Order: sequence, then C-alpha cells, then structure tokens
Amino acid sequence: MIDKEYGIKTGKWGPYNKEFLGVCHIADENKGATFNVEFFPGIQRQTVLCDPINMVDAGVKMWGANCDLTYFVYRYELEWKDKVYCDIAFSIKDDNKISVQCNFVNNSDFEQSLSLDVCLSLNYPTNFYYYDIVGYKKIDEYFIDDSMIYVDAVDYQSISIGQKIAEDGFYLGEAFVNNSTNKGTAISDKFFGHDSTDFLSYKFCKIKTNSIGLRYKSNNDITIALEVLGKKHFIDLCKTEGFGFYVFNLDETLIDEIKVYSNGNKFTLDCLIVGNNVGNAKFEPFKYDVNPILNNIENGLQVEYNNVLNSYFISWDTEPTMFRKYYTDNIGITLKKDIHNSLFNNIPSANPTFKIYQNLHTDCISVGSRSNKIINYYISNDKPSKQFFSNAQSVFKFNTNQDGKDFAFSQNMLAYNTLLNVVYPIYNRRNFIVHSTPGRLWNSLYQWDNGFIGLGLATIDFNRAYECLNTYLTPENDIHSPFVFSGTIMPTQVFLYDDLINNFNEKDKLEKLYPLMKSYYMFYSNLKNDSSQMKSGLLKCWHLVYNSGGWDDYPPQKALDNRFNGIENLDGACPENTTPVITTAVTILIAKILRKIAILFDKKDDVAIFDNDIVYFSKAIQENCYDESSGYFQYLVHDKNGNPKCFFKHDKETLFNSGFDGIYPYISNITTDEQSSKIIDNIKNGLMTEYGVSVVDLRAPYYSSKGYWNGNIWFPHQWILWKSLLDHCETELATEIAFKALNVWKKEMDECYRSSENFSIETGRGCGFHQFSGLSTPPLLWYKAYFNKGSISTGFLTSIFNKNLELDLSNIEFDYIQERDKSMILICLDENNYNFYINEKLTECVKVNSCLYYLLLPGHEGHVKITRN
Repeated sequence: MIDKEYGIKTGKWGPYNKEFLGVCHIADENKGATFNVEFFPGIQRQTVLCDPINMVDAGVKMWGANCDLTYFVYRYELEWKDKVYCDIAFSIKDDNKISVQCNFVNNSDFEQSLSLDVCLSLNYPTNFYYYDIVGYKKIDEYFIDDSMIYVDAVDYQSISIGQKIAEDGFYLGEAFVNNSTNKGTAISDKFFGHDSTDFLSYKFCKIKTNSIGLRYKSNNDITIALEVLGKKHFIDLCKTEGFGFYVFNLDETLIDEIKVYSNGNKFTLDCLIVGNNVGNAKFEPFKYDVNPILNNIENGLQVEYNNVLNSYFISWDTEPTMFRKYYTDNIGITLKKDIHNSLFNNIPSANPTFKIYQNLHTDCISVGSRSNKIINYYISNDKPSKQFFSNAQSVFKFNTNQDGKDFAFSQNMLAYNTLLNVVYPIYNRRNFIVHSTPGRLWNSLYQWDNGFIGLGLATIDFNRAYECLNTYLTPENDIHSPFVFSGTIMPTQVFLYDDLINNFNEKDKLEKLYPLMKSYYMFYSNLKNDSSQMKSGLLKCWHLVYNSGGWDDYPPQKALDNRFNGIENLDGACPENTTPVITTAVTILIAKILRKIAILFDKKDDVAIFDNDIVYFSKAIQENCYDESSGYFQYLVHDKNGNPKCFFKHDKETLFNSGFDGIYPYISNITTDEQSSKIIDNIKNGLMTEYGVSVVDLRAPYYSSKGYWNGNIWFPHQWILWKSLLDHCETELATEIAFKALNVWKKEMDECYRSSENFSIETGRGCGFHQFSGLSTPPLLWYKAYFNKGSISTGFLTSIFNKNLELDLSNIEFDYIQERDKSMILICLDENNYNFYINEKLTECVKVNSCLYYLLLPGHEGHVKITRN
C-alpha cells in the first residue's frame, strides 16, 4: 500500500518534549526515541521551577518562537511578576547543532543567588494510565538471517474485516499490542477473526521458501488457513499466553504472496517470517538501555547510549557545580525533593524506575540588583562545538496596525503557544510524527482541536497550517479511513481548507488536496445510507463517539451518554434513537463550502453531489427539528422503527436543546427569515454573556455555572457563529463577539501570562490548562481580521480568489463568488484613505475605525478593486 506523508516538517532538533519544556533531538525515528535536554532554574536551595508533567502552572511560560521552530524562548518566573526570572532561548542551526542561552534577570532590589539544573535523558514512547506514565511500551525485536524476510502483519496488501473505519491514526485491524515487533502494533483480535470471511494478503519480493512462520496470540485453540501459490492449507494454532510462533513447512519454492484466513477465529497476528528454516528466527524483548555513557571533553561532556547511533556533545561557558545521576520517572518531583543535596552525585530510587537523568547542576549564580547574568550551552550530535549563534531576530510578531497595538502582546503570546505546542513521537499511519497538539498534556491526535490549531497557524504561517491540515487527510479512496479519526467528529479541517484557499495564493498546492477533502466529505454524506441512522434523514455519530460538537457536557448530549447518566430519559431517548442537530447541520455547511471550492477548481461533476445533499439534509432538519415556541432546533427521538417520534425533553415541560446545537441551521444558512430572527434574539438574550457566547442558554433550567463547557466561555463555536454572521450581514453582533473574546483574552494574558482553555461566565477569568492553544486559537483569527494589515475576512459562504495585494496596500484586487445575494466582508488596511470599486463601480464602504472597513458584496459573483487615495 502506498500512503502519504504526515506531520510537521520541522528539523530533528525541536521543542518536542512531552513532559517538561526544553529541547529534544529525534534520535531514532523507527523506535520514536528522543534525546531530551530540559532546564530547571531556581532560587538556590529554596525553589526549583519544574511543574510535574506540565500539569499545573508553576511559572513556566512560552515566551517566543519563529515559524519554523529554529528559535524559541521559555520564561521561568522565579519571583512573580517579572521580578526575578530566567529566559532560556534555543537557537537551532541545523539537524546537528544548537545554542542555548540562559539569561538570568534580577529586577529586584536585592542581589539574588540562583541555580540551574540541566537534565539529559533518552526517552521512548510510553504507556499511560490517564495522565500517569507507567513505563515504556513493551516491544520485541526479531532476529533473522539473510535467508529470511520479516513481514509486519500490519503491512498487508489487502484486508477483509468487519471494522469499517480505523481510528487514531491506525490502519484497519491495527492496535498497540504489548510485545509486538517493529512499531509495537499488530493486527488485533479486537477486530480480526470475527467473521469467517476475514483475511489478510501480503505481497513481498520473491524469496526461496521452505517455511513460513506466524507470530500470533490466541485465547483458544483455533484452526486458520494459509494460501500459498493458490492453494489453501489449514493449520492448527494452539492457545498462547503471550505470543507464540508457528512454523508451516513446505517444499522449497519461490513465493511473493501469502494470504491468511481467520476461518472465523479471533487471533492477533504480529508478523510473518518467510524464507528457509524460519524456525531459527528469534524474538526477544527490546532492552531499553537509557543509562548514559559519559566522557569528559574540554569544557563539556560527551553523552552516548548503547541503543542510539548519535553521540551528544554538551559544552558550556560556566562550569557546573555538580554532575548527578538521577534514577527517577519524574525528574520534576525528584529535583524538588533533592533541593538541599549538595554532596551526593548518584541518586538512586527506592522504587524501580525506567528512566535515568544525567543532571548538570549549577548553583551560586550571583545576579546583582537590576542586572542580569548569561550562561550559554552548546549542544551537538556531530562534533564538539562552542560557536554561539542566535536566531532571535526571526521571532514571530503580527503585522498589526495602530489600532491593534493594545492587543499585540496577548496575541503574540497566543501565537507562541500555538507554534510551540508540538510533540514527538505521535504514532500516525505507520510512523512516528511531529504533531501539533492542543497542549503537551494531550499526547495524541485530535481531529476537532487540530482544525482550530491549523486555523490559528494560518494567521502565522502557511506551511505550518498546511502541514497541520495534511496530517488529517488520508489518500483518496483510502481503505482505512476517509480522514484521520480521533476524538470528536467535527469537520474543522474543511474550515481550515477554506481559510487557506481564501487567504493564500497557493492554488496549485491546495487544489491537489481537493480529492482528499472530497473523500473527507463523503464520510458525512454516506452516513445517510448507514444502518446506524434513522429514517428521518437526520444524522448522528453516537456509534463512533459520544461527543457531537466537541462540547463534552452539553446537557442533552450528556443526558444521552450512559457514562454520565444512570437515569432513563423521557420517551426512551438513547444514543441509538436520538439525533442532535449539529451533525446534520454541519454536513450541510461543509457541503456548501466544498461546493464553492469545487466551482473554483472547475470540478463541475461534484457540484451536483453537494447540491443533492444540501437539499436532502436541509429538508430533514426543517421537517423535523424546529420548535417555534423556543426558537431553537431540537434533538429528535425516533421510534423503534426509526421514524420521528418527539423532541428530546429535559422534563415534561422543558425541551432539552436551548443552546448552541439548536442554532446550527442558521449557521448553515437554511433557516427562514422568521427562524433567523428568533435565533438572533436567542443569541442576544439567552446565550450572550458579559464575556462571550455561552453554549447553553442561561435561561434554561439545565444551565450550570459549574460545568466544563456548560458554564464557561469557549471560542470555537463562537468563531463559527461569527463567520455565519458575516454571511448574514450581522456585523454589529459579529463585532461584539470578536471584541469580547479579544478583551477577555487580553485581560487574562496580560495579568498572568496563561494561555487558557476557557473562561468562567461568572468571573471572566481563565480556566483549564495553562499552556493551551487548540480550541483557544480563534482570538488569533479575530485579531488578524480586525487589526492585521491587508487581511480580508469573509463568512463561510463567500470565496475570494485571484487576489493581488501590493505589499504597501496601494492596490488590492480580487474576485468573489458567494451563495447568498449579499454578504459582508471585513477589510483591514492602514491609516490612509481608500476607494472601493465593485465591478468597476465606485462603492460606499463603512469605515469602522482608522484602518477597518465593512464592505457589502452584492450578487453571487463579482470583482473588487481597492485603491489608495
């Protein structure tokens, strides 16, 4: 099978550390190994700044970065706020050399005695129990001679299996299995062997073969079949405790293909060994040798590991006070416990550990009042180096106009968190990749969040946003998955794709993604034919994931989820018979987005597909979901035959969907004028708060101030609504939403430098993870829309193309197409005066402030020209 590339294409060195902030080198791409260098400043023998596993805000802030991550800075607040701190700046020259500058700054009235711990370690992919690391993944190695070949069971040519969609970046049938070989995955009995028709086929280079070995696991004695040279051979496999190895002998012959039939028996298949005398193949647990081998060099240290080819050279301009070795699985906790140790260099653990840290401890770093002191480190995996270099000049900053300067610090800080929330290794589609995550606390793929991460990155750098999008797209007609499924199935990648097309002149590159985006869309379209769906035509994805819109505790969704609710719902409502609104409505929305993109890319045959779906799903919503009394569209309960029965009720008197889910048909532009008017009223008088739009109507009896989404302000659905308000020319409400978000973000970031997940409706203060980007990126999009010179912002239903923008903004031209006969766009320029022409006619434009304009686009297509007076 031919796959495609995934992940961020940054270098071997980068800020990919998962547990603590620092820098790491990708030491072994096949094993996912990294050499980590992590820094922990402190006040000598009193404090050390190391938040365990980045779980809480201990004062470490993401302080600066450039787009390609060859320069980044972390600030360690030793005495709040900016009274005593250490800025640690990392400059990456290439895949072999980096410089690290530790700048200790003392703004207090007293001389300070500070310390610095630098911790070096070799790391591998780990197993987790919730957020606790419980050891490295158990992987076995194989040993064969030249007369044999190894075939990973996951690298099949074709597969027949009951599983329809692979999730979390796996192939069909694939899962992590302890003691499997290669990447630690195998064809799992969770999926394979549930039907007599299940089979796997393998193709490989021709090899002389007198035996075939199968490494497998089975809970029972079973009979399966091997097909070799067109002939089936039935073989008996014994029950195993761990992995067993069965050898099938045959007369020596040349073969290049094998088929494995389950015969209706569940079993796990790790690999095949093909060739002569395969019984001699050996399998042994991979030995994680993370004990560093140290050699002194001039003003530095050479660090080697038995399992890694690279040698690492660490040099310095200030000699460390002590060289210590820690046997610990959490260096953050250990450094705090050991803070008073000034005598012992070898620190064992009372409990078995799987990690070892080499520690370079420097104390007595004296920094006078109102002064600073710099310590430099030079790290290489090539040869010793003491050449200092800095990429500080390349740090990213928004190109804001004068009106946006008050927001600049808070938005640049959000940009740094978005750029720096990258980790390695993340397993995806047979490889370990560098991946953007919502925060380092989340060590996995996230479809819903990553669309917004990409949208945030699109305000910063096209390539980073493009790579973020590409990571979640699978090849056209991929057998495993129409896209990389993980978490909430919200099609945010379509929003990102649309944004890139509207904002960048990269037509050729983006057009190549169109077939992949169409495959992505067809998942939603084809749901209407799936046996899990209802006869109303309304869609649900409860059979795949409990979360319909990313809003974990959204009241009707939570009531349907048996994990949270042990009480039987009214009218027998359950995930099997109840549909939300958002899944169908957002399918209409992305059909409309891709329809206009299909027109742009001259994919005329696809337009009818989108048109038919828009009509079909719009009818399903309008005929079944609207409640006139509340002005919200409602969850629908179906009877045992799948026919519409009634609205989902909170109690006998109250419907259950007074919230954001109930306004999504407005966002999809399928509401009547009367429905739109009621929805706008609900937004203004039920959902709107002092700090932004709530996902639950505050007038509803199931609104709570103590929930996760219910009771807090989140940005992603607000941004989706904001885009729709531009489609509907509701600029006043759109601007209110944007500026409430910009102000609440500014207030929190200016006060405590936290990049928060959400904000309390009661207080407006930030909540959740403190180094979050993910769903918190919309302020970047609003900041760009209202303050970034040259930005042009549209709703979902308008596309701009053939854009020509002079760098000095003296002349701007573009074409547009749109669904509605009018829409509003935002154009951010500079302090000069401009003339606006639509189809060569001078047009009046609303000037909002010294640099921002609202321009009404008439008709379904046209040409805009903007000239400076």
